[in-house]
Amino acid sequence: MPASSAHQEQIITFALENAIREEGLAKTWWLDMDTLFEIFGDEAFFVGGKPHTRSDYVNRFMLQVGISASALNKNKRKGKKMALEDFSQAGPRFLTTRALIHKSLQDRYHRNAKRMNWTMETISEVLSREGTERQRKRWRWR
Repeated sequence: MPASSAHQEQIITFALENAIREEGLAKTWWLDMDTLFEIFGDEAFFVGGKPHTRSDYVNRFMLQVGISASALNKNKRKGKKMALEDFSQAGPRFLTTRALIHKSLQDRYHRNAKRMNWTMETISEVLSREGTERQRKRWRWR
C-alpha cells in the first residue's frame, strides 16, 4: 500500500473515531486510538485542535487532508465544487513524533531503512538523547 494512501486512511480513521465519540455514538473505547492521541497529542491529528461540532469535524478534516482554509470559505460562499487549485501547496499534514525513539523506529518500519542492531549501548544512546532533548525543551520554556 502506498504511503500516501495509508496516510489518508489514517486521517479518515482518526476523524471518524473523534466524530463518533463526540456525538456519543461510541459504545466502547478504542484503546489503541487513545494511546495514539496520548503519544502524539490532539494537535497532531486535527488542524486547530480537536473538533467538537459537526461543522468542525468536516472543516478540520478538509484542512488535514490539504484543502486550503481560503478555499473552504470561498467555496462555501459561492457554492462551487472544489478544484485542484483549492488544495494547499503545503499538502496534507502528517503526524510528527514527540520522542526521539519514534524517529529511530520510524526509519526502520515506516521508511524501510536498514535494520538497526539493537544492543544495550544503542538503546542507552537513544534514551540518553531523549533525556537530553527533554531537558533542553524544559529549559527553553522556563
